[in-house]
Amino acid sequence: LNSTSPNLDQASSIVKSVLELTALDQSSDERKEALTLLSEAERDAMRRTNVEDESTVRGLLVQLQNLEKFFRAEYENEDEIKPQQDVTIERGMSMLLLIMNSTMKIVMRRGHNYR
Repeated sequence: LNSTSPNLDQASSIVKSVLELTALDQSSDERKEALTLLSEAERDAMRRTNVEDESTVRGLLVQLQNLEKFFRAEYENEDEIKPQQDVTIERGMSMLLLIMNSTMKIVMRRGHNYR
């Protein structure tokens, strides 16, 4: 991350990990605590934003990859979807929409930071 900020270097892996794990739960107490720690460790707002966004997007990507793995394993040899599988598919679609929505919020709010 930022080699001129030793406090951030020390907290970096913990903060990034929590932000990745809470990517789909923006209002969780753990995420709020991680963002508070990030604010205390890194005074530069742009760097904080970059750490937050990078970790969040990485967490969303992991969730998307897990969703893909699940559906590939679950339905790989299926020729036809059974009615009871519709519920699982609907949940998967809801999760996909949540991931896409979370990613789009970052792009809409701070897309100009990444041009």
